[in-house]
Amino acid sequence: MEIIKRSDIIKGSINEDTKILAQSLYSTYITNVKNTYICANIDKFYRLFGLEDNAASLKKIVAIFVDLTEPIMIDNFEFRNKKYKNIILSFCTFDFIQKSGVQLIEIQINEMYLEALKRYILNPYLEV
Repeated sequence: MEIIKRSDIIKGSINEDTKILAQSLYSTYITNVKNTYICANIDKFYRLFGLEDNAASLKKIVAIFVDLTEPIMIDNFEFRNKKYKNIILSFCTFDFIQKSGVQLIEIQINEMYLEALKRYILNPYLEV
C-alpha cells in the first residue's frame, strides 16, 4: 500500500476514469442529502463508462474502484473536534454483492476524506 502525503496530493494527478467515478459518487452523495452509503446496480457503472456487461468490463470497473480507494495520509488533521496526529484515509470502501440475481455495488463514502479534500487540495477533482 502506497501512502501519499498531503503535498504529493496537491501536485499529483488522477486517472480520468477515476475522476469520473469520484465525481459521479460525490454527485450522488450530494443528491442523497449527504448520505454516505450508496448501493447501485453495476449496470449504472457500465453505462457511465460506455462498457458492455462482460468479464473485461467488470475487471475495468473493479480497477477503477481500486484506484479510487488509494489511501492518503494526512498529518495533524481535525475532524468533528477530534485531533489526529497522522491518519490514513480512503475516498470510499466498496463491495460487490448479489441480490435477487442482480449484481450490485455497495459503496461507503468516507466523510473524513471529503473534509480533508476540502481543506488541503487546491483544485479537488470532486468539483461538480
